[in-house]
Amino acid sequence: DTLQRHCLPVQRWGSRSTGAQLKPLCAFYALALGAATLCLELSPEFGLAGFLLLSSHHWGLSHSISAPQLSHGYRASARPLLLGAAIVSTLVLTHWTESIAFLQLLDPIHAKRMMRMIQVFGGVSVAGLTSTSCWEAIRRGSGCCWQGALKEVSLLLALLM
Repeated sequence: DTLQRHCLPVQRWGSRSTGAQLKPLCAFYALALGAATLCLELSPEFGLAGFLLLSSHHWGLSHSISAPQLSHGYRASARPLLLGAAIVSTLVLTHWTESIAFLQLLDPIHAKRMMRMIQVFGGVSVAGLTSTSCWEAIRRGSGCCWQGALKEVSLLLALLM
């Protein structure tokens, strides 16, 4: 439901879309890629922070967790963003050598500082996810659905292995 309202469904692209309908979408993606490239070129730290936030949003919303929906489709909780941040930081920190090599390509002088930023980003996200999950469990009491929490824990454990 949310995807149908906020995104162009992929199923509709094939048969009913025309070039005129896809031009705004292509223009948006070209503009977004250009802005991201410019941001990474001018200020790698700022560009990386933006990339991490957008990646967290993407990963968090792609793994549905138990939070109430608002009328416009977004979750009434920071938990999806925190889950996404925990996933992204776990991926980066468990592949330290590759991550530091990539960061050195972006900015050789500040690569270690950016890696420390990702460590803080990861620690805050895991602490935030843990505290919001506990708060949600306490708030719901015995009616709490533990499937969402189990899914979150299993996702993080799968990334660590």
